[in-house]
Amino acid sequence: MSDTVRTDAPGRRPPVRRGRRTPAGPFPFPRFPRRAFLGGALAAASTPLLAACGSTGAVPPGKREVTVWGGFESTNAELVAHFNDTHRDIHITWVNNGWGAGEFYPKLQTTLHAEAGPPDVFLIDRTLIPNLVVRGYLLDLGPYGAAGDAAHYAEPAWERCGAGEEIYGIPVDSGPLALFHREDLFAGHGIEVPATWDDYAAAAERVKAADRSAFIGTLGPSELLTALVSQAGGRFFRYDMSDPTRLGLSFDTPEARRVIDFWGGLVRAGLVDTTPYFSTEMDVNLGRGVYWTCLAPSWYSWQIESKLVDQAGRWRVRGAPQWDPGRPASGNWGGSAYVATRFAQDPEAAAVVCREIFGADQTAWDMALWTARLFPDRLEQARSDAFAGRPADFFGGQRVNEVYIESSEQVLASDHSPFERFVTDTFDVALHDAVAGRVPWPDLLAVVEERVADYAREQAFDVH
Repeated sequence: MSDTVRTDAPGRRPPVRRGRRTPAGPFPFPRFPRRAFLGGALAAASTPLLAACGSTGAVPPGKREVTVWGGFESTNAELVAHFNDTHRDIHITWVNNGWGAGEFYPKLQTTLHAEAGPPDVFLIDRTLIPNLVVRGYLLDLGPYGAAGDAAHYAEPAWERCGAGEEIYGIPVDSGPLALFHREDLFAGHGIEVPATWDDYAAAAERVKAADRSAFIGTLGPSELLTALVSQAGGRFFRYDMSDPTRLGLSFDTPEARRVIDFWGGLVRAGLVDTTPYFSTEMDVNLGRGVYWTCLAPSWYSWQIESKLVDQAGRWRVRGAPQWDPGRPASGNWGGSAYVATRFAQDPEAAAVVCREIFGADQTAWDMALWTARLFPDRLEQARSDAFAGRPADFFGGQRVNEVYIESSEQVLASDHSPFERFVTDTFDVALHDAVAGRVPWPDLLAVVEERVADYAREQAFDVH
Protein backbone atom coordinates (compact mmCIF):
# COMPACT_ATOMS: atom_id res chain seq x y z
CA MET A 1 0.00 0.00 0.00
CA SER A 2 1.49 3.32 -1.00
CA ASP A 3 2.11 5.99 1.61
CA THR A 4 3.44 8.59 -0.83
CA VAL A 5 1.05 10.37 -3.12
CA ARG A 6 2.78 13.62 -4.01
CA THR A 7 6.37 14.63 -3.52
CA ASP A 8 6.67 18.13 -4.90
CA ALA A 9 5.93 19.88 -1.60
CA PRO A 10 6.33 17.45 1.29
CA GLY A 11 5.03 18.56 4.64
CA ARG A 12 3.90 21.98 3.46
CA ARG A 13 0.47 23.41 3.92
CA PRO A 14 -1.44 24.15 0.71
CA PRO A 15 -2.07 27.80 -0.04
CA VAL A 16 -5.17 29.35 1.48
CA ARG A 17 -7.65 30.61 -1.08
CA ARG A 18 -8.26 34.33 -0.94
CA GLY A 19 -10.76 36.66 -2.49
CA ARG A 20 -13.79 34.34 -2.27
CA ARG A 21 -16.94 35.98 -1.00
CA THR A 22 -17.88 33.75 1.92
CA PRO A 23 -21.45 33.87 3.23
CA ALA A 24 -21.80 34.37 6.94
CA GLY A 25 -24.02 32.43 9.30
CA PRO A 26 -23.77 29.73 11.94
CA PHE A 27 -21.80 26.56 11.62
CA PRO A 28 -24.23 23.64 11.41
CA PHE A 29 -24.45 21.57 14.59
CA PRO A 30 -26.24 18.46 13.38
CA ARG A 31 -28.41 16.17 15.48
CA PHE A 32 -27.30 12.90 13.98
CA PRO A 33 -28.73 10.00 15.93
CA ARG A 34 -27.21 7.21 13.90
CA ARG A 35 -24.89 5.30 16.14
CA ALA A 36 -24.18 8.57 17.98
CA PHE A 37 -23.11 10.19 14.71
CA LEU A 38 -21.44 7.36 12.92
CA GLY A 39 -20.72 5.84 16.30
CA GLY A 40 -18.75 8.79 17.50
CA ALA A 41 -18.25 11.89 15.44
CA LEU A 42 -20.82 13.87 17.41
CA ALA A 43 -18.62 13.45 20.41
CA ALA A 44 -19.18 14.77 23.90
CA ALA A 45 -16.00 15.66 25.72
CA SER A 46 -15.80 16.61 29.39
CA THR A 47 -12.26 17.87 28.91
CA PRO A 48 -11.52 21.55 28.21
CA LEU A 49 -11.29 22.81 24.65
CA LEU A 50 -8.18 21.54 22.87
CA ALA A 51 -7.31 19.32 25.83
CA ALA A 52 -8.63 15.99 24.58
CA CYS A 53 -6.01 13.31 24.63
CA GLY A 54 -4.81 11.01 21.91
CA SER A 55 -5.66 7.35 22.42
CA THR A 56 -3.11 5.77 20.09
CA GLY A 57 0.16 6.28 21.91
CA ALA A 58 3.35 8.07 21.03
CA VAL A 59 4.32 8.58 17.41
CA PRO A 60 7.06 6.10 16.48
CA PRO A 61 10.33 7.61 15.22
CA GLY A 62 10.35 8.21 11.50
CA LYS A 63 6.57 8.29 11.13
CA ARG A 64 4.50 11.32 10.11
CA GLU A 65 1.65 12.06 12.52
CA VAL A 66 -1.93 12.69 11.40
CA THR A 67 -4.53 13.64 14.03
CA VAL A 68 -8.00 12.22 13.46
CA TRP A 69 -11.32 13.06 15.13
CA GLY A 70 -14.46 10.94 14.94
CA GLY A 71 -15.02 7.40 13.81
CA PHE A 72 -17.22 4.35 14.19
CA GLU A 73 -17.38 3.40 17.85
CA SER A 74 -17.66 -0.34 17.40
CA THR A 75 -14.55 -0.59 15.21
CA ASN A 76 -12.52 2.58 15.64
CA ALA A 77 -9.74 1.33 17.94
CA GLU A 78 -9.09 -1.73 15.80
CA LEU A 79 -9.33 0.26 12.58
CA VAL A 80 -6.78 2.86 13.68
CA ALA A 81 -4.42 0.19 15.01
CA HIS A 82 -4.68 -1.68 11.72
CA PHE A 83 -3.87 1.44 9.71
CA ASN A 84 -0.85 2.18 11.89
CA ASP A 85 0.39 -1.40 11.58
CA THR A 86 0.13 -1.40 7.79
CA HIS A 87 1.57 2.03 6.98
CA ARG A 88 5.29 2.32 7.35
CA ASP A 89 5.65 6.11 7.53
CA ILE A 90 2.27 7.50 8.73
CA HIS A 91 0.82 7.25 12.23
CA ILE A 92 -2.77 8.16 13.15
CA THR A 93 -3.18 9.81 16.51
CA TRP A 94 -6.86 9.48 17.20
CA VAL A 95 -8.19 12.17 19.55
CA ASN A 96 -10.73 10.78 21.99
CA ASN A 97 -13.67 13.15 22.20
CA GLY A 98 -16.12 10.54 23.49
CA TRP A 99 -19.04 8.96 21.68
CA GLY A 100 -22.17 10.90 22.59
CA ALA A 101 -23.95 13.91 21.10
CA GLY A 102 -22.45 17.00 22.67
CA GLU A 103 -19.31 19.04 22.12
CA PHE A 104 -17.69 17.62 19.00
CA TYR A 105 -19.09 20.10 16.47
CA PRO A 106 -18.89 23.25 18.62
CA LYS A 107 -15.30 22.30 19.38
CA LEU A 108 -14.59 21.69 15.70
CA GLN A 109 -16.14 25.03 14.81
CA THR A 110 -14.01 26.84 17.36
CA THR A 111 -10.74 25.26 16.29
CA LEU A 112 -11.40 25.75 12.59
CA HIS A 113 -12.45 29.37 12.98
CA ALA A 114 -9.51 30.16 15.23
CA GLU A 115 -7.13 28.15 13.04
CA ALA A 116 -5.81 26.73 16.30
CA GLY A 117 -5.78 23.04 17.06
CA PRO A 118 -8.17 21.58 14.48
CA PRO A 119 -7.69 17.95 13.48
CA ASP A 120 -5.85 17.04 10.33
CA VAL A 121 -8.62 14.60 9.35
CA PHE A 122 -12.12 13.92 10.62
CA LEU A 123 -15.13 11.81 9.75
CA ILE A 124 -18.25 13.79 8.90
CA ASP A 125 -21.73 13.41 7.52
CA ARG A 126 -21.54 14.28 3.82
CA THR A 127 -24.43 16.74 4.07
CA LEU A 128 -22.09 19.10 5.94
CA ILE A 129 -19.35 19.20 3.32
CA PRO A 130 -20.84 22.16 1.38
CA ASN A 131 -20.82 24.32 4.50
CA LEU A 132 -17.19 23.53 5.23
CA VAL A 133 -16.20 24.13 1.62
CA VAL A 134 -17.90 27.50 1.38
CA ARG A 135 -16.01 28.53 4.50
CA GLY A 136 -12.72 27.39 3.04
CA TYR A 137 -11.95 24.88 5.80
CA LEU A 138 -11.32 21.75 3.73
CA LEU A 139 -8.32 20.53 1.80
CA ASP A 140 -8.80 19.67 -1.87
CA LEU A 141 -7.66 16.05 -2.00
CA GLY A 142 -7.52 15.93 -5.79
CA PRO A 143 -3.84 16.95 -6.15
CA TYR A 144 -2.91 14.30 -3.59
CA GLY A 145 -4.12 11.29 -5.56
CA ALA A 146 -7.86 11.36 -4.92
CA ALA A 147 -8.59 12.45 -8.50
CA GLY A 148 -7.92 8.87 -9.57
CA ASP A 149 -10.30 7.32 -7.04
CA ALA A 150 -13.67 8.19 -8.58
CA ALA A 151 -14.15 4.87 -10.39
CA HIS A 152 -14.00 3.01 -7.08
CA TYR A 153 -17.00 4.75 -5.51
CA ALA A 154 -20.74 4.96 -6.06
CA GLU A 155 -21.39 7.98 -8.24
CA PRO A 156 -24.03 9.70 -6.05
CA ALA A 157 -21.74 9.51 -3.02
CA TRP A 158 -18.69 10.71 -4.92
CA GLU A 159 -20.54 13.65 -6.44
CA ARG A 160 -21.61 14.84 -2.99
CA CYS A 161 -17.96 15.07 -1.95
CA GLY A 162 -16.72 17.57 -4.49
CA ALA A 163 -17.21 19.70 -7.54
CA GLY A 164 -15.51 18.98 -10.82
CA GLU A 165 -11.85 18.30 -10.20
CA GLU A 166 -12.04 19.52 -6.61
CA ILE A 167 -12.44 16.62 -4.18
CA TYR A 168 -13.11 17.39 -0.53
CA GLY A 169 -13.95 14.00 0.93
CA ILE A 170 -13.59 10.26 0.44
CA PRO A 171 -16.93 8.49 0.84
CA VAL A 172 -17.30 5.67 3.35
CA ASP A 173 -20.94 4.65 3.62
CA SER A 174 -24.46 5.60 2.57
CA GLY A 175 -28.02 4.96 3.74
CA PRO A 176 -30.27 3.66 0.96
CA LEU A 177 -33.89 3.45 2.08
CA ALA A 178 -35.52 0.18 3.06
CA LEU A 179 -38.77 -0.97 4.64
CA PHE A 180 -38.09 -2.98 7.80
CA HIS A 181 -41.21 -4.91 8.72
CA ARG A 182 -42.62 -7.49 11.09
CA GLU A 183 -43.16 -10.45 8.79
CA ASP A 184 -44.94 -12.40 11.52
CA LEU A 185 -47.57 -9.70 12.10
CA PHE A 186 -48.32 -9.20 8.41
CA ALA A 187 -48.53 -12.94 7.72
CA GLY A 188 -50.54 -13.61 10.88
CA HIS A 189 -53.24 -11.18 9.78
CA GLY A 190 -53.17 -12.01 6.08
CA ILE A 191 -51.95 -8.54 5.06
CA GLU A 192 -49.51 -8.10 2.18
CA VAL A 193 -46.33 -6.19 2.88
CA PRO A 194 -46.74 -2.97 0.83
CA ALA A 195 -44.82 -2.72 -2.43
CA THR A 196 -46.29 0.64 -3.53
CA TRP A 197 -47.37 3.75 -1.68
CA ASP A 198 -51.00 2.98 -2.53
CA ASP A 199 -50.42 -0.43 -0.95
CA TYR A 200 -48.90 1.27 2.08
CA ALA A 201 -51.96 3.45 2.63
CA ALA A 202 -54.28 0.46 2.21
CA ALA A 203 -52.17 -1.66 4.55
CA ALA A 204 -52.22 1.17 7.12
CA GLU A 205 -56.01 0.89 7.23
CA ARG A 206 -55.89 -2.88 7.58
CA VAL A 207 -53.29 -2.72 10.36
CA LYS A 208 -55.48 -0.30 12.29
CA ALA A 209 -58.51 -2.54 11.73
CA ALA A 210 -56.60 -5.57 12.98
CA ASP A 211 -55.30 -3.82 16.10
CA ARG A 212 -56.64 -0.42 17.14
CA SER A 213 -53.51 0.24 19.21
CA ALA A 214 -51.17 -0.47 16.29
CA PHE A 215 -49.85 1.66 13.44
CA ILE A 216 -48.13 0.71 10.23
CA GLY A 217 -45.39 3.12 11.30
CA THR A 218 -44.61 6.62 12.51
CA LEU A 219 -43.99 9.89 10.69
CA GLY A 220 -40.31 10.35 9.92
CA PRO A 221 -38.24 13.52 10.40
CA SER A 222 -37.30 15.97 7.71
CA GLU A 223 -34.26 13.91 6.64
CA LEU A 224 -36.50 10.96 5.78
CA LEU A 225 -39.06 13.10 3.98
CA THR A 226 -36.27 14.76 2.01
CA ALA A 227 -35.10 11.30 0.90
CA LEU A 228 -38.68 10.44 -0.08
CA VAL A 229 -38.97 13.64 -2.11
CA SER A 230 -35.79 12.56 -3.89
CA GLN A 231 -37.35 9.15 -4.52
CA ALA A 232 -40.35 10.92 -6.05
CA GLY A 233 -38.03 12.74 -8.46
CA GLY A 234 -37.79 16.06 -6.67
CA ARG A 235 -34.98 18.06 -5.11
CA PHE A 236 -35.00 21.07 -2.83
CA PHE A 237 -31.64 22.50 -3.86
CA ARG A 238 -29.45 22.96 -6.90
CA TYR A 239 -26.01 23.70 -5.57
CA ASP A 240 -22.54 23.45 -7.08
CA MET A 241 -19.61 23.84 -4.69
CA SER A 242 -17.54 25.29 -7.52
CA ASP A 243 -19.94 28.29 -7.51
CA PRO A 244 -20.38 28.47 -3.75
CA THR A 245 -22.53 31.58 -3.31
CA ARG A 246 -25.18 30.71 -5.91
CA LEU A 247 -28.08 28.58 -4.67
CA GLY A 248 -31.09 27.18 -6.48
CA LEU A 249 -33.97 26.60 -4.07
CA SER A 250 -37.47 25.18 -4.56
CA PHE A 251 -39.43 23.31 -1.89
CA ASP A 252 -43.00 23.74 -3.08
CA THR A 253 -42.84 21.46 -6.13
CA PRO A 254 -45.27 18.80 -7.46
CA GLU A 255 -42.94 15.99 -6.37
CA ALA A 256 -42.59 17.35 -2.84
CA ARG A 257 -46.31 18.08 -2.55
CA ARG A 258 -47.05 14.48 -3.50
CA VAL A 259 -44.96 13.24 -0.59
CA ILE A 260 -46.23 15.76 1.95
CA ASP A 261 -49.87 15.30 0.93
CA PHE A 262 -49.48 11.53 1.29
CA TRP A 263 -48.03 11.64 4.79
CA GLY A 264 -50.26 14.50 5.91
CA GLY A 265 -53.28 12.48 4.86
CA LEU A 266 -52.14 9.46 6.88
CA VAL A 267 -51.47 11.62 9.94
CA ARG A 268 -54.87 13.33 9.75
CA ALA A 269 -56.58 9.93 9.37
CA GLY A 270 -54.77 8.57 12.42
CA LEU A 271 -53.17 5.80 10.38
CA VAL A 272 -49.55 6.64 11.24
CA ASP A 273 -48.18 7.70 14.59
CA THR A 274 -46.22 10.91 15.13
CA THR A 275 -43.77 9.73 17.79
CA PRO A 276 -40.31 11.04 16.85
CA TYR A 277 -37.74 8.73 15.32
CA PHE A 278 -34.86 7.69 17.60
CA SER A 279 -36.87 8.49 20.73
CA THR A 280 -37.21 6.10 23.64
CA GLU A 281 -40.95 5.97 22.97
CA MET A 282 -40.33 4.83 19.41
CA ASP A 283 -38.05 2.07 20.66
CA VAL A 284 -40.72 0.99 23.13
CA ASN A 285 -43.40 0.95 20.42
CA LEU A 286 -41.22 -1.15 18.13
CA GLY A 287 -40.55 -3.55 20.99
CA ARG A 288 -44.25 -3.90 21.81
CA GLY A 289 -45.32 -4.47 18.22
CA VAL A 290 -47.13 -1.12 18.00
CA TYR A 291 -45.33 -0.39 14.71
CA TRP A 292 -45.44 -3.07 12.03
CA THR A 293 -42.93 -1.34 9.77
CA CYS A 294 -40.07 1.10 10.02
CA LEU A 295 -39.12 3.05 6.91
CA ALA A 296 -35.46 3.88 7.38
CA PRO A 297 -31.98 3.82 5.81
CA SER A 298 -29.95 0.65 5.75
CA TRP A 299 -27.88 1.68 8.78
CA TYR A 300 -31.02 1.55 10.94
CA SER A 301 -30.70 -2.23 10.98
CA TRP A 302 -28.11 -1.72 13.72
CA GLN A 303 -30.76 0.02 15.85
CA ILE A 304 -33.30 -2.76 15.32
CA GLU A 305 -30.91 -5.64 15.89
CA SER A 306 -29.33 -4.16 19.00
CA LYS A 307 -32.55 -3.01 20.69
CA LEU A 308 -34.99 -5.76 19.68
CA VAL A 309 -32.90 -8.84 20.38
CA ASP A 310 -35.92 -10.85 21.53
CA GLN A 311 -37.59 -10.29 18.13
CA ALA A 312 -34.88 -12.02 16.11
CA GLY A 313 -36.38 -13.92 13.22
CA ARG A 314 -39.60 -11.89 13.12
CA TRP A 315 -38.30 -9.00 11.02
CA ARG A 316 -37.63 -8.85 7.30
CA VAL A 317 -36.46 -6.13 4.90
CA ARG A 318 -37.68 -5.00 1.49
CA GLY A 319 -37.20 -1.93 -0.65
CA ALA A 320 -39.11 1.27 -0.02
CA PRO A 321 -42.65 1.35 -1.49
CA GLN A 322 -42.82 2.74 -5.01
CA TRP A 323 -44.88 5.40 -6.72
CA ASP A 324 -44.46 3.67 -10.07
CA PRO A 325 -43.39 -0.01 -9.89
CA GLY A 326 -42.42 0.17 -13.55
CA ARG A 327 -39.84 2.86 -12.75
CA PRO A 328 -38.36 1.85 -9.40
CA ALA A 329 -36.61 4.59 -7.45
CA SER A 330 -35.21 5.11 -4.01
CA GLY A 331 -33.76 7.78 -1.77
CA ASN A 332 -30.79 8.03 0.55
CA TRP A 333 -30.56 9.20 4.15
CA GLY A 334 -27.13 9.71 5.63
CA GLY A 335 -23.63 9.00 4.49
CA SER A 336 -20.17 9.69 5.81
CA ALA A 337 -16.81 10.73 4.41
CA TYR A 338 -13.30 11.33 5.66
CA VAL A 339 -12.16 14.91 5.04
CA ALA A 340 -8.92 16.77 5.67
CA THR A 341 -8.64 20.34 6.88
CA ARG A 342 -6.59 22.91 5.00
CA PHE A 343 -4.73 23.42 8.29
CA ALA A 344 -3.27 19.90 8.18
CA GLN A 345 0.42 20.05 9.09
CA ASP A 346 1.21 17.37 6.49
CA PRO A 347 -1.45 17.49 3.75
CA GLU A 348 0.05 14.56 1.85
CA ALA A 349 -0.15 12.31 4.88
CA ALA A 350 -3.66 13.57 5.71
CA ALA A 351 -4.80 12.71 2.19
CA VAL A 352 -3.35 9.20 2.55
CA VAL A 353 -5.38 8.69 5.72
CA CYS A 354 -8.59 9.84 4.01
CA ARG A 355 -7.97 7.61 1.01
CA GLU A 356 -6.55 4.52 2.69
CA ILE A 357 -8.07 4.17 6.16
CA PHE A 358 -10.54 2.01 4.24
CA GLY A 359 -9.57 2.29 0.57
CA ALA A 360 -8.83 -1.13 -0.89
CA ASP A 361 -8.00 -2.70 2.48
CA GLN A 362 -10.19 -5.78 2.91
CA THR A 363 -9.39 -6.16 6.60
CA ALA A 364 -10.56 -2.60 7.29
CA TRP A 365 -13.74 -3.15 5.33
CA ASP A 366 -14.44 -6.40 7.16
CA MET A 367 -14.51 -4.37 10.37
CA ALA A 368 -16.91 -1.87 8.80
CA LEU A 369 -19.24 -4.35 7.15
CA TRP A 370 -19.60 -7.03 9.79
CA THR A 371 -19.20 -5.04 13.01
CA ALA A 372 -20.34 -1.49 12.26
CA ARG A 373 -22.92 -2.72 9.68
CA LEU A 374 -22.11 -0.05 7.14
CA PHE A 375 -23.39 0.00 3.59
CA PRO A 376 -20.17 0.63 1.66
CA ASP A 377 -19.70 3.32 -0.97
CA ARG A 378 -16.63 1.45 -2.23
CA LEU A 379 -17.94 -0.43 -5.26
CA GLU A 380 -15.64 -3.44 -4.90
CA GLN A 381 -17.17 -4.05 -1.50
CA ALA A 382 -20.80 -3.34 -2.37
CA ARG A 383 -20.60 -5.63 -5.41
CA SER A 384 -18.77 -8.48 -3.71
CA ASP A 385 -20.44 -11.87 -3.35
CA ALA A 386 -19.35 -11.97 0.29
CA PHE A 387 -21.32 -8.79 1.04
CA ALA A 388 -24.39 -9.44 -1.10
CA GLY A 389 -24.75 -13.10 -0.16
CA ARG A 390 -24.22 -12.89 3.58
CA PRO A 391 -27.34 -14.08 5.49
CA ALA A 392 -28.56 -11.98 8.41
CA ASP A 393 -29.55 -14.19 11.32
CA PHE A 394 -31.70 -11.51 12.96
CA PHE A 395 -33.76 -11.21 9.77
CA GLY A 396 -34.45 -14.94 9.54
CA GLY A 397 -31.41 -15.64 7.37
CA GLN A 398 -32.54 -13.17 4.71
CA ARG A 399 -29.76 -11.76 2.52
CA VAL A 400 -30.68 -8.21 3.42
CA ASN A 401 -27.66 -6.66 1.73
CA GLU A 402 -29.19 -7.61 -1.61
CA VAL A 403 -32.12 -5.35 -0.72
CA TYR A 404 -29.80 -2.49 0.22
CA ILE A 405 -27.76 -2.94 -2.95
CA GLU A 406 -30.84 -2.78 -5.15
CA SER A 407 -32.09 0.28 -3.27
CA SER A 408 -28.72 2.02 -3.63
CA GLU A 409 -28.74 1.41 -7.38
CA GLN A 410 -32.15 3.10 -7.58
CA VAL A 411 -31.25 6.21 -5.57
CA LEU A 412 -32.10 9.49 -7.24
CA ALA A 413 -29.42 11.86 -5.96
CA SER A 414 -30.12 15.36 -4.74
CA ASP A 415 -27.99 18.31 -3.69
CA HIS A 416 -27.56 19.55 -0.14
CA SER A 417 -27.47 23.17 0.93
CA PRO A 418 -24.45 24.92 2.43
CA PHE A 419 -26.42 25.37 5.69
CA GLU A 420 -28.06 21.96 6.06
CA ARG A 421 -28.61 22.14 9.81
CA PHE A 422 -30.74 25.27 9.47
CA VAL A 423 -32.76 23.56 6.73
CA THR A 424 -33.45 20.40 8.73
CA ASP A 425 -34.34 22.37 11.85
CA THR A 426 -36.68 24.64 9.89
CA PHE A 427 -38.32 21.69 8.15
CA ASP A 428 -38.71 19.78 11.42
CA VAL A 429 -40.31 22.78 13.14
CA ALA A 430 -42.78 23.14 10.27
CA LEU A 431 -43.58 19.41 10.44
CA HIS A 432 -44.21 19.69 14.17
CA ASP A 433 -46.47 22.68 13.57
CA ALA A 434 -48.39 20.79 10.88
CA VAL A 435 -48.91 17.82 13.19
CA ALA A 436 -50.10 20.18 15.94
CA GLY A 437 -52.47 21.97 13.55
CA ARG A 438 -50.63 25.29 13.62
CA VAL A 439 -49.63 25.07 9.95
CA PRO A 440 -51.99 23.57 7.35
CA TRP A 441 -50.36 20.60 5.65
CA PRO A 442 -50.93 22.11 2.17
CA ASP A 443 -48.97 25.21 3.28
CA LEU A 444 -46.03 23.38 4.88
CA LEU A 445 -43.66 23.44 1.92
CA ALA A 446 -44.31 27.09 1.11
CA VAL A 447 -43.62 27.99 4.74
CA VAL A 448 -40.31 26.14 4.72
CA GLU A 449 -39.29 27.59 1.36
CA GLU A 450 -39.95 31.16 2.50
CA ARG A 451 -37.98 30.73 5.73
CA VAL A 452 -35.03 29.02 4.05
CA ALA A 453 -34.92 31.52 1.17
CA ASP A 454 -34.97 34.46 3.57
CA TYR A 455 -32.17 32.93 5.60
CA ALA A 456 -30.08 32.22 2.50
CA ARG A 457 -30.35 35.81 1.34
CA GLU A 458 -29.43 37.04 4.82
CA GLN A 459 -26.24 34.95 4.53
CA ALA A 460 -25.34 36.61 1.21
CA PHE A 461 -26.31 33.74 -1.08
CA ASP A 462 -27.58 34.50 -4.56
CA VAL A 463 -30.91 32.64 -4.46
CA HIS A 464 -32.60 31.71 -7.70
